[in-house]
Amino acid sequence: MNFHEAQIPAILDGSKTLTSRLMRPQPVLDGGVWRWSPKQGIDLNINHAVPFCPKAKIGDQFQVKGVTFEVTDIKPRRLWETTTTQCWKEGIIAEGECLYYMQDLMDKFQDLIESIYPGSWDCNEWVWGIYFKRVT
Repeated sequence: MNFHEAQIPAILDGSKTLTSRLMRPQPVLDGGVWRWSPKQGIDLNINHAVPFCPKAKIGDQFQVKGVTFEVTDIKPRRLWETTTTQCWKEGIIAEGECLYYMQDLMDKFQDLIESIYPGSWDCNEWVWGIYFKRVT
């Protein structure tokens, strides 16, 4: 799994334990159910798509600067559904107090996503939320 160089210190110090990767193709709404149809011809309810995530599988291991990490969970979500807890797990550091602190977290997460996937925030696109832990 590849990461931007600026994210590596947060991964190594354990403050980043989640990465959000854009889904391609994006799911479509079909009869009130979000469906994801990858090129392999699989058409599933988005809640059952996790085993087919092309970015990672639960149990996969990867290395960052010689340190091994393992994927522990994968949760699909839309960007606007991101919680402040997920922002913290993304390694986002905020400043301020109470409400301003929460808004700063969200603003910084939005800036991060827009820097990687321009236009995705405004479209409220779907992402794979890939959780990981340090193994060695």
